[in-house]
Amino acid sequence: MGHGQDGRATTGGTPVPLRRPWALDARGSKQRITVKFVRPSKLSRVPCLRELAYNAVMRMFVGAVLALSLTACAMAQEEATIDRLAEQARGAEGKQQVELLSQLASKGKPALASLLALMAEDERALANGAMQHAIKIKDSRVLPALLRRLEGASPDGKSTVLLAIGNHQNPKALKKLLPYLKSPSRTIRVAAAYALGRIGDPSANSALDVLAADPDHSVRWQAKKSREWIKSMVAKYPDRLKGESWWDD
Repeated sequence: MGHGQDGRATTGGTPVPLRRPWALDARGSKQRITVKFVRPSKLSRVPCLRELAYNAVMRMFVGAVLALSLTACAMAQEEATIDRLAEQARGAEGKQQVELLSQLASKGKPALASLLALMAEDERALANGAMQHAIKIKDSRVLPALLRRLEGASPDGKSTVLLAIGNHQNPKALKKLLPYLKSPSRTIRVAAAYALGRIGDPSANSALDVLAADPDHSVRWQAKKSREWIKSMVAKYPDRLKGESWWDD
C-alpha cells in the first residue's frame, strides 16, 4: 500500500475510496482499524440539555394545572360563602340581617343573583335591603328585577321601588316610569319625578314640565328639582344627550 499525491491511500497506484463515516483500512497490519466520526445533534452535544428542556416544560404544565385548580377551588369557596350569607340573611332580623346583607353585597357581581333572589322574598325588610344593595351594581339583570317588583308592590311599596330605580340610574327605565307621573297617589308622583331626575336623561324634561301644573306643591317642587339635576348631569356628562347609549351594561 502506498500514498498518492493527495495523501490518500493507494493500492497498486489505484486510490482507495474513502466512505462516510470515514474508514481507515490498514491492510498491512494484522487487524483492521476503523475510525468513525459521527456528527452529534445540538441536544445530544450536552447530555443533560434534553432533560433540562423536558423538566422545564413539565414544570410549566404542572404550574398551569395547579393555578387552574386553585382558581376553581377559590371560586367554589366563594360561591359557598355567598350561599351561606344569603341563607343566613333569610333567617335573620334587624341589625343582624343588615350586616349579613352588607357582607353579601361586598362580594360584588358574583353575589348579584342571590341579591335579586332575596328581592323577590315576601319579607319587606329583607327584600328592600337586598334591593338597596343590588341597585349599586351596574348590570343588565337589575332593572328587570326592579320592574317586576314595581308591578307587584303595594302603593306604599311602589314609591320605594321607584326611588330605587332612580338611584340605579338606568335610562332604559325611562318609558316605564312615565305612567307613574299620572298616579292618583302624591307619593308615587313624587317618587317617579325623583327617579327621572336621578336618571338624568334630558328626554324626561317634557314629562317633568307637565308636573309644573300639578296641584300638589311637593310634586311641583320635585319636578323642578329633577329638571335641575338633569341639567347638571348633562353639563357634567355630555354623553347623556345620546340617550340610552351612554349606559353600558
